[in-house]
Amino acid sequence: MVADPNKIGKKIPNYWDPGKKLLNDPTKFLDSLMTFDKDNIPQKVIDKIDPYIELETFTPEAISKVSKACTSICMWARAMHMYHNVALGVEPKRQALAAAQQKLEKTMGELKEAQALLAEVERKINELEKNLAAANKKKDELADQVQQCTARLDRAEKLIGGLGGEKTRWQETVASLGVALNNVIGDVSVAAASIAYAGVFTPVFRTALNEMWAQSLVKLNLPHTSGASLTSVLMDPVKVRQWAIYGLPSDTVSIENGIIVTKARRWPLMIDPQGHGQRFIEPPPFDLAASYHDSSPTTPLIFVLSSGADPMADLLKLADEMRMSKKFEKVSLGQGQGPKAEKLIKMGVDRGMWVCLQNCHLSTSWMPKMEQIIEQFSPDQVHKDFRLWLTSMPSPNFPVAVLQNGVKMTLEPPAGLKANLNRAFLRYSDDDLNDCAKPAEWKKMLFGMCLFHAVIQDRRKFGALGWNIRYEFTDGDLGVCNTQIRMFLNDYENIPFDVIRFLCTEINYGGRVTDDKDRRLINNLITTFINVQAANPEPEEDVTFSPSGVYISPPCTSQKAFLEHIAGYPIVPKPEIFGLHDNADITCDQNMAMDMFASVLSLQPRAASGGGKSREEQIGDRCKEIEETLPKMFDVENVQNAYPTDYNQSMNTVLSQECIRYNGLLAVMVKTLAESQKALKGLVAMDAVLESITDAIFLNRVPTKWESKAYPSLKPLTGWTADLFRRLDFIQTWIDKGVPTSYWISGFFFPQAFLTGTLQNFARANQYPIDTISWDFKVMDDLSVSAIKEAPTSGCYIYGLFMEGAQWNSEAHGIDESRPKELYTEFPVMWLTPVKDRPPVDEKKYLCPVYKTLLRAGTLSTTGHSTNFVMMVELSSGEEAKEHWINRSVALFTALSY
Repeated sequence: MVADPNKIGKKIPNYWDPGKKLLNDPTKFLDSLMTFDKDNIPQKVIDKIDPYIELETFTPEAISKVSKACTSICMWARAMHMYHNVALGVEPKRQALAAAQQKLEKTMGELKEAQALLAEVERKINELEKNLAAANKKKDELADQVQQCTARLDRAEKLIGGLGGEKTRWQETVASLGVALNNVIGDVSVAAASIAYAGVFTPVFRTALNEMWAQSLVKLNLPHTSGASLTSVLMDPVKVRQWAIYGLPSDTVSIENGIIVTKARRWPLMIDPQGHGQRFIEPPPFDLAASYHDSSPTTPLIFVLSSGADPMADLLKLADEMRMSKKFEKVSLGQGQGPKAEKLIKMGVDRGMWVCLQNCHLSTSWMPKMEQIIEQFSPDQVHKDFRLWLTSMPSPNFPVAVLQNGVKMTLEPPAGLKANLNRAFLRYSDDDLNDCAKPAEWKKMLFGMCLFHAVIQDRRKFGALGWNIRYEFTDGDLGVCNTQIRMFLNDYENIPFDVIRFLCTEINYGGRVTDDKDRRLINNLITTFINVQAANPEPEEDVTFSPSGVYISPPCTSQKAFLEHIAGYPIVPKPEIFGLHDNADITCDQNMAMDMFASVLSLQPRAASGGGKSREEQIGDRCKEIEETLPKMFDVENVQNAYPTDYNQSMNTVLSQECIRYNGLLAVMVKTLAESQKALKGLVAMDAVLESITDAIFLNRVPTKWESKAYPSLKPLTGWTADLFRRLDFIQTWIDKGVPTSYWISGFFFPQAFLTGTLQNFARANQYPIDTISWDFKVMDDLSVSAIKEAPTSGCYIYGLFMEGAQWNSEAHGIDESRPKELYTEFPVMWLTPVKDRPPVDEKKYLCPVYKTLLRAGTLSTTGHSTNFVMMVELSSGEEAKEHWINRSVALFTALSY
């Protein structure tokens, strides 16, 4: 204790010395603070502390002025004091909480016991309910069984009652079936013989064969049904009725043909002029995957190519599906490609690659080496994924062993517009149809492009009316076009139709189109199928590709929908979809008939039968007839004296040249006719040239020897000689009577020389450069040839032209549609007028080509002129646009084929 400095005589506790001792060990002091039992501070300690708490000097602020360390001790002491006072208020609540917790635990225990009792009761109730449901179900099943048995019993009683009289019929049926089973050998023999042999014969001969086979069965004692025939043995009335619904005639022959087609194990050859078979038969789609699965690593797969078919697109697609696109290598065989192909095969054998050797027929010298390589394939050494693909046109040099052992496939271009369009869409799955930034426009343009491809393919059947030259367009051309269309749709907001059309016709397809008139045609055709309206996904009305509306741009969204739409198209399309007149069908049929007749004529026997004249006598008579009617050759010297070379009159030179050309033809004819007659009599040897001449004369064809010296012509020999005599008469009249007032353009051997001569006369008379001169054309609707009394002041009148694809309307002074069944029409007299620096062609006029023959196609001669094309003539388009007549392939000709 020490004296209190504030109160004299009082003492206060002295904590200094204990405090110093306590602080001498800071670590121990700090531990004591940290471990102080704050929850159990004695009250007497609190009582001692209370006076200090009240002191103003015992605050952290006041003490911090003296000692920072003591400040913390002050703060701790005040905190402990405050905590104690708060704990005194919380303690009763803690005690109350403990009591409540104890009560809760007791209550929860009682609740669990009650819940356990409830669960047991519910389990018993559920078990009772299940038993009740099972009992009810069994009760219902028994009730159903009772009802079913009652119904069955009722039906059985009715059936037994109703079939009481059927026993006799069943017994008879069993007996007849027994007889039929006994006769099945003979009956099936008749049916099999009919399928194997009777297909090619007429109904009368089929009946005779059937009777003959029945007699043979009797002689051989083979059991058979009397009157057994193909229809009685194999006919299914339901199926025959279905055939009739599809349009097959119900006569016996047609039904027998249907049975033969469906029952024969081998593919039948159908000669079907009525077109009935097309209603029931369609070629199966090309399934390359099936052929692949039939192959093995040591078995090559061989594509037998045909014109216009390219299997590479299908092969690349299969490689992609089989995940072999990165392990696919190809090489086009040719000169020097053998070692490269051999290296690829070795690499493919080791690494399991697909190797494709294209155009094996072009590398005949390497074929033995290829055969040797393939024969050395061993299953133990060849990778299981290796495949060797070969493509070749039919060739006698292709190794027979490879062909026999390989998996052979042929891919022929589909015949007909519908088949072409169907095959094109089989290449595009639903994923392909939706793989575009503009799927709706893509589907529309894809259909238009595929239809365009089918149109230009099938247009070839119309011969020269379809295309001047028969081009072999391929599926690869179509694939490239569609790839480009999809690219433009993905990359451009506005579709560049002009660019797409240019790429398709001038680049992709145009690379094959060598004739400028055909190029004009294909550029015009594509505008029908690739345009703004055809690509519109939501048109106000159907976009039609043909006047009748049969061919439209369908609102399809899937491959199946497109194929179903295509299935509704007619098998034989009308010419309207090709842009042609209905008369084009007649031209197509005539071409087919002429091809057939030519084949039949080539099979004519060389020896005569019966009592008529022999073949040699017929040829001799015809040779003598032609020889006797041949006019004399022109005296060129006299002609040149009468019509000397004149700078201002080029027609004199033209006449001399025509005489020289015709003399060359006449000289060959006179010589070969005389030699042929001698050879037929055995006076001279019959060489190959004379034999070809006599064969041609017998078949009423112009001999090749004569054609080589003659002008282009498609006429048979009879018409050709008559035409020749008329031509010679035209030239002779010119010689005798002077320059004609009008010219029969068909009578010129080389009409281009006549046209050039007319231009030269005008240029020389007016002192104009000839390269500044061109033609102006005027159709003289009201002027006939007989009414022409004098030549025009400038230019010339020409006549003798024929128009195909349309007709000239003299009243409307323009081109007009052909009349039904009128293929060719005579063209009026035309006035050709030379004009200097003529303005450009009127866009509304149709540039009509003029040809010498209906074949249209020609070759460039040594003079730089076409052997068939003559010139382009400007004609009024009439009521239609010029594009209409371009699609019609309207042209003028100097001569027909008859």
